[in-house]
This record gives sequence, structure tokens and C-alpha cells, in this order.
Amino acid sequence: MKRVFSRRAVGLLAALSLVLVVACNDDDPASPGNPANTGSISGTVTFTGTWPASGDVQVAIYATLPPTGPPDAYTDPLNGATDYPTYAYTISGLEPGTYDGVIVTWRDPSDPLSSKVIGTYSGGMPVVIEKGNTASGFDITADLTQAGP
Repeated sequence: MKRVFSRRAVGLLAALSLVLVVACNDDDPASPGNPANTGSISGTVTFTGTWPASGDVQVAIYATLPPTGPPDAYTDPLNGATDYPTYAYTISGLEPGTYDGVIVTWRDPSDPLSSKVIGTYSGGMPVVIEKGNTASGFDITADLTQAGP
């Protein structure tokens, strides 16, 4: 009797482990979080002027301009000590489609819900993002003298 229970327990544990592995599989091609189903954009930001004493500087991408809400995606806040005078950026995890704007913004810490545009990609628009690919060469010049209240 003891031997039967051990075989059943091992079999049940093996089946449960298989179910957990299959259920947690992020490599599923149909999974929206799979990088093969999203795209990226990359480029370089060249800054002019002096880095602001406060506030966040970020690169953002918008599906429509003028914006009607928050960006579709953005970089982490940049650091003037390491990202000045040039910053190579990549924004990943973008849904395939067209985007009307790639911009650099400065956010005033006293008004964190709004931001000021200090640079815009001026090449051909819209930006086309394809799944599994990186759209590159979206270089921007950002004028830091435009940052500030």
C-alpha cells in the first residue's frame, strides 16, 4: 500500500509541475508580452545648453500628436552626469503600428503632471514599428535652455 501511494504522489507531482511550466511559459508566440510580438525604436539625443538643476528629462513616443494623454512609452529619467551631451536610447515593448511623435521632454518637479517639449524628431513621420524589429536612426537634438519654469 505504501509503495502505491508513493508512485501516485510522484505521478501527481510530475503532472502538476508540467502544468505549472506550461502555464508560465513566456515563450508562447501568442503572448502579448513576448518580445517577438513587439518592436523597438532607437536613436541618439544630442543635448545643447546646461542640464537643468531639477526635473526629469525623458524620451517619449506618442501614437498621436498632439498628445491627448500620457506617452505610449518612454525611457527612464535621464541623468545629466552620464547622459550629457549625448544619450543613446532604446524604447522597447512597443505595439506594432504607427507613431506620430518621438520627443524629449522635461518635467517640472513642481508640476509633475505636465511636461515641456525640449526636442522633437524632425525626420519623416509617422514612425512605423514592426513586431520583432527595432526602428533605428531616430536622432533628436534637445535644447536644455527650454527646460525650466
